[in-house]
Amino acid sequence: MTDLGWFGLPYGVDDVDRAQAAPVSRDTVRCCIQGCSRILVRAHRAPRNNAACFCQEHQIRVSPSRTRPTYVFRDASRNFIVDRGLLQVAKKTESWRLGNETSEDALSWNMFVGLMRLSLLRDAVYILTGVTFHAQPRLYLWGNEIMEWKVRPWALLHKIRDQLERGFGIQTEPDVALHVPGELLVLIEAEFGSPNSTLDKKSYDTVEQFLEVYSRPEDGPEPLEREWIAAQPATVILEQLCRLAVFGTWMRKAEEKVVVVNLLREAELASSQPRFVSHLAPGSPVQFEARAWEQLIPLAGGADNDTLERYLKNKSYCLLPAFTAPP
Repeated sequence: MTDLGWFGLPYGVDDVDRAQAAPVSRDTVRCCIQGCSRILVRAHRAPRNNAACFCQEHQIRVSPSRTRPTYVFRDASRNFIVDRGLLQVAKKTESWRLGNETSEDALSWNMFVGLMRLSLLRDAVYILTGVTFHAQPRLYLWGNEIMEWKVRPWALLHKIRDQLERGFGIQTEPDVALHVPGELLVLIEAEFGSPNSTLDKKSYDTVEQFLEVYSRPEDGPEPLEREWIAAQPATVILEQLCRLAVFGTWMRKAEEKVVVVNLLREAELASSQPRFVSHLAPGSPVQFEARAWEQLIPLAGGADNDTLERYLKNKSYCLLPAFTAPP
């Protein structure tokens, strides 16, 4: 397969000028790359793939929101720094967002596939869960197993989807999973500047309907505190994390530990600690951990290839530094 290995960085804090992203007029905006004077048609005034919306030199369009200006690559692969050939094979729901500066999926791919290339996934699992082991874990993104030379569907996930979500238009798709067969299954809900999804944002008529769909395994342990969940308003129920807890319980082997990890930026973690432990049953087979992206960044330092480290230091979110600098 071609296009394996490392690539150049997307535009980041060293490249962008937030002030330039202010609208020039109701219908136009300036390219947000430093020193670029090109005037672009705003995407809300034309189809988003219209060439006039994109800077001819930098191949981005600009969304000039007053509080959250951002850019989108015309070619989404420019948002990825590693193994673009594998990316072309991996299947992803809602793949149209992969070119966004704020894409959590692009960040997840670059971080975890990058750590795989650097043989650092075992170290990442320790940071995320506190669990140590000798083997390098298997890596999964969006329901695909990612290996050094190929991608294949995660058969176990698809089997459980067929049991719990048959006929669903959009099925459960863990952002990232790390698996050490016989020892540990880690399912990661990755957020990048966005809050965790709650049940009121989903199309279930009642909380009871949601709980009925995501039942425990027939002969397995109960992961969720269902009575507590049923008594809560939909705005309180962290439905994506609930689904991961249920899927982890269905997918685990009897001897495997299951850890659901909520991965957020340090700023979001400090201001709004995810309150998921209350969703879990006493004696649940699922452990929950909340971690910050910033906790993984030091892993890239000192690696033979510094592309991942440079990417994370330069990464922007809404044209501002994405991550809190270390003290």
